[in-house]
Amino acid sequence: MLSSVVLPATFSEAVERAVNGWITQTRVQRGLKPFVHDEILVRAARGHSQNMARLNFFDHDSPVANQLDVTARTIAAGGTEGNHGGNLYWCRGLADARVGGSVRAEWMTSEGHRDTVLSSEYVRSEVGAFRRGKEVWITLVCSDWINQKGWPNVVPPPVQVASEWIRTKRECNILLPRCQEGDDCQWI
Repeated sequence: MLSSVVLPATFSEAVERAVNGWITQTRVQRGLKPFVHDEILVRAARGHSQNMARLNFFDHDSPVANQLDVTARTIAAGGTEGNHGGNLYWCRGLADARVGGSVRAEWMTSEGHRDTVLSSEYVRSEVGAFRRGKEVWITLVCSDWINQKGWPNVVPPPVQVASEWIRTKRECNILLPRCQEGDDCQWI
């Protein structure tokens, strides 16, 4: 019997799917609508992660001329002006299987990052990941646009409901893979 599950082709796609999955799960558990996923935001997010690796920086602001901030990156990827936001994550030396959990733990224990993930201002979001050697850059791009230029509504990925919800930083440290001694992780 053939399975209908489509497996990610790359590490980046696997991380993107994992992060998008827990964001959707978290929003639904909190009574929020899941973000609608959008290929334009995929291009903006992946492009920023790749630029941070290629140009050796870690910041929301980019030295790339037409991609100075998240709105400019979204427009450069084919989107429109609007209210855009996002989160960044970087790590070095973390095992592949622990990256998604580390992103969740870091973003959900930081008030500003958690606010972005749980914002009702944004309708669309996407994650872009890039790995170079043992380093990983992850960008979340969110937007408030709704079907401008005739873009279709996209069905969000299926929600995988966890057996328990993590309510405190202590629980995050116990239940989720975290950076350990020798790992080097940051988020802004």
